[in-house]
Amino acid sequence: MLNFLVKRLFGLLPTLAIVAVLVFLFVHLLPGDPARLAAGPEADDATVALVRADLGLDKPMPTQFANFFVKIAHGDFGISTRSKRPVSTEIGERFMPTLLLTLVSMVWATAIGMAIGIASAVWRNRWPDRLGMTIAVSGISFPAFALGMLLMEIFSVKLGWLPVVPDGTWKSYVLPSLTLGAAVAAVMARFTRASFVEVLNEDFVRTARAKGVHEPMVVLKHCLRNAMIPVVTMMGAAVRLPARRLDRRRGRVQLAGARPPAGRCGDDARLPGDPGDRAAVLAGIHPDQPDRRRAVRGHQPDHPVQVRPA
Repeated sequence: MLNFLVKRLFGLLPTLAIVAVLVFLFVHLLPGDPARLAAGPEADDATVALVRADLGLDKPMPTQFANFFVKIAHGDFGISTRSKRPVSTEIGERFMPTLLLTLVSMVWATAIGMAIGIASAVWRNRWPDRLGMTIAVSGISFPAFALGMLLMEIFSVKLGWLPVVPDGTWKSYVLPSLTLGAAVAAVMARFTRASFVEVLNEDFVRTARAKGVHEPMVVLKHCLRNAMIPVVTMMGAAVRLPARRLDRRRGRVQLAGARPPAGRCGDDARLPGDPGDRAAVLAGIHPDQPDRRRAVRGHQPDHPVQVRPA
């Protein structure tokens, strides 16, 4: 097992190297001059040249890539031109809450999904089965951000049981984890039901029942262990859902709950050449289509000056 893990880890190195090269080239192909955008629209050529030298953009591209690759090998992703803070700090502040939220949502989604799937399989074609599959289909179909707003309206605004804005306690993770885990729990329920229905028709189950074993023991001891084989495989694939299909959902849910998502790091790194943009891609938390309109239009201040009439 250890040798297998070591081989898989070493197999990731060529992939990461190729991703680093492609990300570096794509960022340099984006429109706009990073130095001029970082210096501001009113900066003169001398100031732009100083900013370009400070960012290391005055060096040849192979030299820039070599410096970039050496720094990321040491965990140094540079300084963000947007926030003037280390990129590793920017990602770290958002990554741990997102990771904890993902783990909590996966735990409850697995427990609830398996419970619904087992009940639907045991009472197949009866009202528990129909109710469970209706809930599963609703969980897959209902948008995550809309479900989050609905839960906040009921449990936070109306009942006042849970906080709307995160306060640092475990209650802050209840609503976001329920919202994000709804789709995973629905898929888990349908997958568990299909696996259990197949196991319930096996010969060893009929033999256990013929020997007089109680039905709960047949389900929990004999059927559960055999039905869990494909379910565990699906659980491993479901862990990757938050990084792919649920990435945008998590961002919307966390933003709705006033929690900065990790995927927002790549979206906030809008200036071409911002190290946060490349670091977010390498960390696997970059959104699918980041907003580049700000880079095309030019520098736009975060707080525009408002001219009031005299």
